[in-house]
Amino acid sequence: MWIIDRQGDDARVAIVFSDGARVSGWVELSSLREPSAEEAERIERIVGMEPERLDLNLAGATPEPDTPMAIEGYVGPASLRPSSAIMPAPGEAPWARSAEAPLEVQVRWARGDAHVELLEIPGVWIPAGLAWAERGDVALPSP
Repeated sequence: MWIIDRQGDDARVAIVFSDGARVSGWVELSSLREPSAEEAERIERIVGMEPERLDLNLAGATPEPDTPMAIEGYVGPASLRPSSAIMPAPGEAPWARSAEAPLEVQVRWARGDAHVELLEIPGVWIPAGLAWAERGDVALPSP
């Protein structure tokens, strides 16, 4: 993570991944610190591990990925437009902006909603429910 800019008690930070994906946003300077030895060890273990994925399709909790839902909405691949705001919840201040090129992501969208949940962003681990974009910033495939 790099500090790009400082304004008062805030810093603009960015992370650039090997596939070109970029995440940036503003944080309080006081929240930036070097990890403790214990945190660094835990981070090293996590980085070296592939995240465990629960196949909700097998559990019957979600429709098959890549399959548009006729009435409810859509779950599957989509394209996030360049420099789109990524929010922790619909309508909140963004915590990041997407790459400067279109980015292929996995999404969940309920028909008629103004926001789309970002389920997967290449190169970025996101906790469930904490990455949202405006519907206009997400290009869904045509049915």
